[in-house]
Amino acid sequence: MADPSSTEQLEATVRQLTSTVASLTRAVEALSDEMQRARGESRTPSVPAAGVTPGSFTDVSGGLSGGTRRSTADPFPFHVDFIAGSLALPLSFAVMHPLDTIRTQMQAVVGTSSGSLANGMSSVTNGSGATNGFTTQLTRALRAAGAKVLSRGFFASVLGAAPQGGLRFGTYGVAQRWLDPYFDSPALRNACCAVAGDFASSLVKVPREVVVQRLQTGMYRSTLHAVGQILRTEGPLGLFTGYTSTAARDVPFMVVLFVSYEQFKSWKIRLSTHEQRIETLQSAHHHHHGETLSDAETILWGGISGALAGWTTTPLDVIKTRIMTADKVSDRSAAKVVSSLAAGGPRGFFVGAGPRAAWYAWMGC
Repeated sequence: MADPSSTEQLEATVRQLTSTVASLTRAVEALSDEMQRARGESRTPSVPAAGVTPGSFTDVSGGLSGGTRRSTADPFPFHVDFIAGSLALPLSFAVMHPLDTIRTQMQAVVGTSSGSLANGMSSVTNGSGATNGFTTQLTRALRAAGAKVLSRGFFASVLGAAPQGGLRFGTYGVAQRWLDPYFDSPALRNACCAVAGDFASSLVKVPREVVVQRLQTGMYRSTLHAVGQILRTEGPLGLFTGYTSTAARDVPFMVVLFVSYEQFKSWKIRLSTHEQRIETLQSAHHHHHGETLSDAETILWGGISGALAGWTTTPLDVIKTRIMTADKVSDRSAAKVVSSLAAGGPRGFFVGAGPRAAWYAWMGC
């Protein structure tokens, strides 16, 4: 039978999350309307190349003969992208924070000798040193600390996500406009721009993750306590613990995410073109390379690409989490973390892969 106090705590947490998500949703909708108006004002018709008549296809991917190359770079100025990112990312983090908390707790203890978190919440481990499933971890976390465990680090995560998202999307848009003339492949261009955006946002992202993940594992009582203790015992550089491991995780993640998404989109367009040519031979002279995905297809393939990128980079995420949440500075060596994980077998490197894939499936949508 459920503990009444735990039930009340869970209901309060859900109400808190719902209220925050609703506020962010309203802000995103207002900004979306404004961006739609700006999009209509800023875009001008593309000028066809010599010998290309209106109605000929426009090549959005570049490199295809017989058409013009229209820029697919972000048309919005930095401040618009910054505002959009500072609203969108907190919304995503707010919705998925409970899932992220359990993922962090699963990864923080895998391969450790004690198999327990700083707040005494022990993790069930199997013979290979890997934690048991998501449901088991969630159940034990709720029993040990109540529903409040799912909201640990919530406000630090959401507030920190605002400047992180702003810097990421703002830099992404600027990089797109700079690099667009040099890339024929939208996938590679977007991946490079995303990496640039991530590096710019890492000035906020890494300190945010250090504080939030240590709160999620019970190392500190509050955000102020966490920041104060880190600065007092480790200095300002303590907030950037795991910076290198974070970059090592995010670069391949972005490459897999954007390359897989563009490949999925390319396969869909080729299939659609083939089907249309079969249905009507008289329209065979028309080209459909400029087709875009529908909203539903964008959500589907974006989610699949996000899940794929999240799952394949889970080993790097486990290493990063272990470095950030280690109690002792001596335990924050990447080589030492890898060695302890390897001792338990390959399964330990994929702890939390399910929650991580679900997280980025949502983000990819």
